Amino acid sequence: MRHHHLPTALLVALFPLFLAAQPGSLDPSFSGDGLLVSGLFTGNDFARDVVGLPSGAVLAAGNAVVEGVSRFAVSRTLADGSLDTDFNGVGYATIGFDDFNDACFAMTLDADGAIVLAGYSNNGVQNELALARLTADGAPDPGFGGNGSVRLSLAPVSVEIYALAIQPDGRIVVAGNAFNGITGGILVARFNADGSPDTDFNGTGHVITNVGDNAVGYGLAVLPDGKLVVGGYAEDSTGPDLLVARYESDGSPDADFGTDGVVTTDLGQFWERIRAITIDADGSIIFVGTVGTSFAMMDVLVGRFLANGSLDPAFDVDGVLSIDVAGGVEDGTDILLQPDGRLLVCGSGEVSGQAQVLLARLEQSGALDASFGTDGLVLTDVASGDDYAAALALAPDGKILVAGSNAGSLGSDALLARYFSGLPIGVDEHGEGQRSLQLWPVPAVDHLFVVHESHDPSARLWVVAANGQIVTEQHMSARQQVRLDIADLAPGNYQVVVADKSGRSEGRFTKVGR
Repeated sequence: MRHHHLPTALLVALFPLFLAAQPGSLDPSFSGDGLLVSGLFTGNDFARDVVGLPSGAVLAAGNAVVEGVSRFAVSRTLADGSLDTDFNGVGYATIGFDDFNDACFAMTLDADGAIVLAGYSNNGVQNELALARLTADGAPDPGFGGNGSVRLSLAPVSVEIYALAIQPDGRIVVAGNAFNGITGGILVARFNADGSPDTDFNGTGHVITNVGDNAVGYGLAVLPDGKLVVGGYAEDSTGPDLLVARYESDGSPDADFGTDGVVTTDLGQFWERIRAITIDADGSIIFVGTVGTSFAMMDVLVGRFLANGSLDPAFDVDGVLSIDVAGGVEDGTDILLQPDGRLLVCGSGEVSGQAQVLLARLEQSGALDASFGTDGLVLTDVASGDDYAAALALAPDGKILVAGSNAGSLGSDALLARYFSGLPIGVDEHGEGQRSLQLWPVPAVDHLFVVHESHDPSARLWVVAANGQIVTEQHMSARQQVRLDIADLAPGNYQVVVADKSGRSEGRFTKVGR
């Protein structure tokens, strides 16, 4: 495993405004300087997931302490960083499950734009699996669990949920940990769209995979063939090792992957954990996490497994790269695949004893992208105290969204940041003589929206794969927004062509796995 050390003299916190378009620089059109630190209430607030909307608004999900009790919380900010008061009337919504603390770690949108949240809720004895669904305007969805929320008890086992995905058929999958007080295992559960447990999944709606003394799933992806991939760690007396597990669509272990569906990898360090995963177009499993020789010496870890579970020697020679900022404690928390194939990761980096938001961009080879920030890295000192990034996303216009927290002397506040990526993937694509063709989100996972400024009611739309094969063809009436279901498409690059009596317009998008 090769280590990359960033020279201290090159550490960069904030870029000057005259370099605003430089990839990795903050976007000053968001909250004045690209940064928003907000406390919804007087207690601790945390943002742990983020989604960019086609309108430019940003959804952030996590926790807010309300009257001394931690609750699920979601906020919606406008493109300029101000709260969107059309969302639940105030710009945010909270969800409580009981009189005890709740913790939200993941958010995604379903095909109808409803907001799905996942985490856990304490009942006074142990943690229970907790889900919630809000309508697009922030109200509890009564079609989900009857009142917009669902709890599942596995008592006497205590559970924690860290990852969430929605399958193309609308079923909800979550992953985390189930712990009985002595040993624990990876918990994967699946629910129907109405919030009821899906008994087609392992007969009970959930499965627990025990590896070592304890195992935790932090990252989750749904493959095009319906299989599920979970990344995390397995721990025994020697410490935690990297873990990747793959399941069949019915919850059974994938016998073609590792041993009983599980691959563990020991890098020979004191501390090794996967925190998030994404799937490349060829089925490779790309991950980010943490590696270290002690609790005081942790680095960001990025790596790639081949589809069979072995480390990819084409990625930085041995399949993994550790990023050391300044010899302190670093952590990698989320990863995504850009449409151009480069990798974005976020986390935190310690500088002079203080944590700062960390962004890094890597080439497919595992080398840091020199065009991004300084030597491929960006460190942002947001405010006094420690700054942590928990999640990142690409907005439909290609900008980078980061969610996390700022821990000051009075507690923690939610943190949002928006950066320039330098991606040439404008939502509005048209050339000379062409009408405007709008595509979002970019990259796309399950669906793609297309708007074409045609006045011809006989316009046609095609989606074409990189090999020239037409994978979708349909009618597109004048100035109509079309929602394309692309969940069954293989990850890769595609072309959208719209033709009418005036000619044709073309745009491109990348389909990625979860």
